Amino acid sequence: MAFGILEVLLVGAKGLKDSDFLGDMDPYVILEYKGQEHKSSVARGDGSCPSWNEKFTFRVEYPGSGDDYKLVLKIMDKDTFSADDFVGQATIYVKDLLAIGAEEGNAEIHPAKQSVVNAENRYCGDITVGVAFTREAEGNDGEEYGGSDTTTTTIDWAMAELLKHAGAMKKVQEEVRNVAGNKSRVDMEDINRMEYLKCVIKETLRLHPPVIV
Repeated sequence: MAFGILEVLLVGAKGLKDSDFLGDMDPYVILEYKGQEHKSSVARGDGSCPSWNEKFTFRVEYPGSGDDYKLVLKIMDKDTFSADDFVGQATIYVKDLLAIGAEEGNAEIHPAKQSVVNAENRYCGDITVGVAFTREAEGNDGEEYGGSDTTTTTIDWAMAELLKHAGAMKKVQEEVRNVAGNKSRVDMEDINRMEYLKCVIKETLRLHPPVIV
């Protein structure tokens, strides 16, 4: 069995059916994979052609339990005074990608258009998405020397713990959005302002201290 990270690059969408009667809709995307969920920022006022250019990661295993190897992207319209509207969704089957990545170490689907269908299963636009899978490197007989993989291992453990604690995951996501806003890249100045994220890293190091041989 192979473990690794599934990275999703959410680029943008075109030709979506605008659900707002007045003005342009404010689309965002809910990304789902095997019980894990992420939400993009809201592309306010972008209407039928939103742009996000955001990356999201999922912890995956292959082969895992069940055969449902699909990434679901639900496009929603953010509303202020009523429930958010469902615009449509796209489904990407990643079983072959994971199989290749498990064998070769990594695999990638370059950003490409995926068809979006509405609640009646009718075509209602395209969403551009790229997907990559990177298998976790096997250690030297389970040992890490000189802390060469300490940072990567700590990040992996932090993600694993956050996936088990949805409340903490939500707080981290909210903090990142509040601090970084719509920036495509988070820099060290932003990270230094993320107090809750720092607490998560410290707790991760307490629970899973790095092994130095």
